[in-house]
Formats: sequence, C-alpha cells, structure tokens
Amino acid sequence: MSWSWRLLLILPLLALLNPAAGREQELDRVRFYTQWNDDYLFVAAKCEDVNVVGRRSGLNQPVWLDDDFEVFLHHGKEKPEKINDQSYWISVSAAGGFSFQRGDPGGTWLPASPLVAGAPSPKLEVRVHGSLNDPADADLGWELELGIPWAALGQTKPAPNEVWGFNVVRHLRGDQDARFSYVPQATPIAAQTAPARWGFIVFRGNQGESAWIGPGEQNVVISERAAGSFEVAGRPVPRPLVDGVIQIGEWPDLYRIDAELRPEYLLDVPHEAFAANEAPGEVPAGCSFQTRPVPTRTARGVYLGERLILATYRLDYHDDARDPQRPAFGVRDATGASLLAAQPLRGLGPWFSGL
Repeated sequence: MSWSWRLLLILPLLALLNPAAGREQELDRVRFYTQWNDDYLFVAAKCEDVNVVGRRSGLNQPVWLDDDFEVFLHHGKEKPEKINDQSYWISVSAAGGFSFQRGDPGGTWLPASPLVAGAPSPKLEVRVHGSLNDPADADLGWELELGIPWAALGQTKPAPNEVWGFNVVRHLRGDQDARFSYVPQATPIAAQTAPARWGFIVFRGNQGESAWIGPGEQNVVISERAAGSFEVAGRPVPRPLVDGVIQIGEWPDLYRIDAELRPEYLLDVPHEAFAANEAPGEVPAGCSFQTRPVPTRTARGVYLGERLILATYRLDYHDDARDPQRPAFGVRDATGASLLAAQPLRGLGPWFSGL
C-alpha cells in the first residue's frame, strides 16, 4: 500500500487486563535513565509500587529503611573486590530523604557531604503518585530525578566513553520487604560492597562509538551526554529539568532500563543489620509506617485500577530519514521535537501517540 494516501486510520484498541497471573510483581516494575553534562551525572527513576512508604526526608538518614532507590558508582573501569575511596553510594527515599556515602580504604561506607565549595549543588526532586504511608489505598508509585555533581564524586567531567563501575538497588517496604539489584547475580552484600560484582556505566560522548567493555560483559548502562531541549508549557527547556517528573523527550529512551521484579532479581533483605543504624525520630502524625523484619517478598495482591483501557491506534506514523519522500505525519512538531510516547501499554512501540 502506498504511503501517499496519507489517510488517517484510527482504530479503537480495547485491552482487557487480567489482574491475576503475575500482575502482582508487574506492579513493582522499575525504570531508570541516566545522562550527563559538564557539571552533573543525572539519574531518573520511575518506581511502580502499590503501597509507597517512607518517613526520612533529611540528609544522610538511613533512607534504605524506606521505599528507596540507590545508585552505586566506582570511579574507573577496574573494579575491586571491596569498596574504597573511589566508591560512592547515593540513596533517595520516596519521602525525599537523601543519603550520600563514600567508601574508605578499609572497605567501609562512611557518610559524606555532597557539597563542595565553589561547585554546583546536588539536585533532587521526588514525586509520589498516590498517598505516602497509607496502606488503605492503591498507589501507582513514585518518581525521582537526581543531579549528582562531578565535584561531589571527587572528579571533573568524565572523558567521552569513560567507563565506571555501576549498580542500582531498590528497596521496597510497606507490606512485604524486598530488594531489587540491577545486577541480579550480586548477593545482597555484594550489591552494596563489592564493585567487582557490579555492572558498568559508559559515559558516551558526542562523537564515536561507545567504549568497548570486554567480551561477554553484561549489565552495561550507556549514559548519553545531555544535549538539546524538550518542551515544557510550550517553551524549550534544556535537558533534563530536575523536577521529579519524567517527561516525554526529557530522557534518552534508547538507553533506558526497564526491569520487572522477577524472582531471580529479588534478594533477601538483611533488615536487622540496618536496624541499629536507624536515626531516632517521631513518626509524623497520620503515618502508618512501621519498620519490622519481614522475610522475602511475596505476592502483593491483585491490580486495583481500571480493567479497561481505550487507546488511539494510529497507522500513519513514519519518521525514516532514509526515505524523505515518505510522509512524516504526526511524528514531530514544528520545533522538531518528537510527538511519540511509549504509552499507554508498557511502551509497546512508537505507534502510540502521547495520550
């Protein structure tokens, strides 16, 4: 069929969702992105969670006792068996708390300050989609956007295609506790303390191919250099805007990481090991959160949202620069920004418009 017809074909797509058969763990998906510029390493994450909990909103509190998202970095491609003073652990709570720790030569994590005189300050915004600390309703989850200054990591900006050690860990609290590690082979302790068991992050530059990691290497995250802008309220804004909302065109979709909490990704949570480090404090009024040791995570119940989705399905999209004679209809706006969005059904492809 010729593309010259330019006929807009709209089909209603009705998707009936089965709330059983694995839907429980699907509600715990995590998606994260990275990018960087001369001043910051940027990280964003969307954490699905039906019961978002957390009460630590300050600096260097034990945010891992809340629903949290953690980034582990080790400067350099050679990753040792134990953390050292080139290792960093950055944690963000769903309640907005922020923990920044650096390894010491003896292999111990120590609280550190992310503030460096004369250097940019860290950026952090968290948005909860639902209610915090209320198990009576079904939440959608929470998002975070984070900017970590290179100066806080003891470095200047990385060279193009420089390689560091990298891992991501997510704790889930509130009903049954669990931990997700981006590198599934890492044991609970190794996921935090053994850079040799982590993956890699490659800081891709503007030119050339990504650095070669090595034959058979897995768990490699490609981090694009932040460039260009995206549209907010009709105006172009430099990427990224750290406001706690992951928006269309803000983060590089090509290198995003999507992960479901499959059984091999779940790790036992050594809750008691962290209990002694918990900072004392009063539970805020109306907060139902209680820390407690709980065994490995189990099913969280059925999906409580709408069971019927109505989407607009379009067959006229085309955006292939190799054939400029074909129409690029409904693909980009007047500024050249993409109109396509990976919505609504878990990003099934670019044929869904941004509904």
